[in-house]
Amino acid sequence: MLALEPDADGFIWNQRGWTYAALGRLPEARDSFLKGLDRSSTTADQAEAQLGLAAVSRLDAQPRQALAPLRALLEHNPFDQASAPKSPFIMAAANHEAAQAALSVGDKHAAIAYLSQCAGLDPLNLECLKELAALKAKVGENRAAWYSYLSVLALDTSDGR
Repeated sequence: MLALEPDADGFIWNQRGWTYAALGRLPEARDSFLKGLDRSSTTADQAEAQLGLAAVSRLDAQPRQALAPLRALLEHNPFDQASAPKSPFIMAAANHEAAQAALSVGDKHAAIAYLSQCAGLDPLNLECLKELAALKAKVGENRAAWYSYLSVLALDTSDGR
């Protein structure tokens, strides 16, 4: 990869992190997201860096390490300006990533809660809805699973699960 300017902002470091993650170079991705978090001047860039750190940890088979940046991203203290609410787009993705991390450590009920939050923030997210329906069925919440599958079918009539 090309060297970055010493004063590159968090957005640039985050994009480098995603590139490294896509190439499977997870240690370099983690370092880039950490620099992105350090150099971010906006809450959006900080949130993206936290999401990247969580994704890289989960991809690196360390789902418990993914939980700390996800908590930092998902928690909101209304009395603290530094924890201002994030974009609903990053929040849906963060809840989906948190569900994946929860599943990786065997916590199906937490995963259902995160997937439900994801579906509430982005009701057109088919991937989230499908995973939510399948997980509800797996834990025996058959009626709730049926309603989730009904939502999937309303959005994608070609999905004949």
